Amino acid sequence: MTRMKFEKKYRFMCLFIAAIICIVLTGAGRGHVISNERIDKTLDKTMLLSIEDKKEIDLDALISQKWILRINYDLKKQSKENLGVLQGYTGKNSLLGTKLPEAVAFITQDGETQEWFPSLYFDAYDWFDEEKGIGIVSLVLTKESLLAFGQLQDTTLFNEMPDYAKSNLKDCDSRSIQKTQVYTKYDLQMPIHGVKSIIKLSVPIEMTRNINVIMPEIIQ
Repeated sequence: MTRMKFEKKYRFMCLFIAAIICIVLTGAGRGHVISNERIDKTLDKTMLLSIEDKKEIDLDALISQKWILRINYDLKKQSKENLGVLQGYTGKNSLLGTKLPEAVAFITQDGETQEWFPSLYFDAYDWFDEEKGIGIVSLVLTKESLLAFGQLQDTTLFNEMPDYAKSNLKDCDSRSIQKTQVYTKYDLQMPIHGVKSIIKLSVPIEMTRNINVIMPEIIQ
């Protein structure tokens, strides 16, 4: 009698354990799917954050390496190259793909703005997916460009500002410092070779900076 009770309890215990295992496995599987979907959506948002959406690139954010420029290209050459940004990247550069042997240069169109906007040189990393037919070139500023930017002036006199920037400043009755935004356009100096598809951006890149302006004293 005792043996029958024990076997009955044992069968119930086995069924109970099996049910728990099934629930755990099912839950884990669903969690894995959701996790992948979230990752895919996050990547899609990153890839689709194009310069057309941003309108402009904050050069200070780019220099501080909060952003990395990304060029998405089609291995099947069915679409144009699309320049965008990756925000908040903190991983190793080697994770971005294969480093290309050449540096990529962005040269400003306007020589008058070079005191605020240096020529920018990037190390390029290429990653591609043959199955999906897409490629990504990640551009990371070189140490030389970071050093050049650090030597630029962040404060200037009111009379040295371009007219469009002066219009954003407020009149004041004493000598003070105000911030205003300056911008310029950069061109990709040459095609990027060494990738599956030779890249040449046809649209210039607009970059902005916030500059401290010393306002003139208004004489009463």
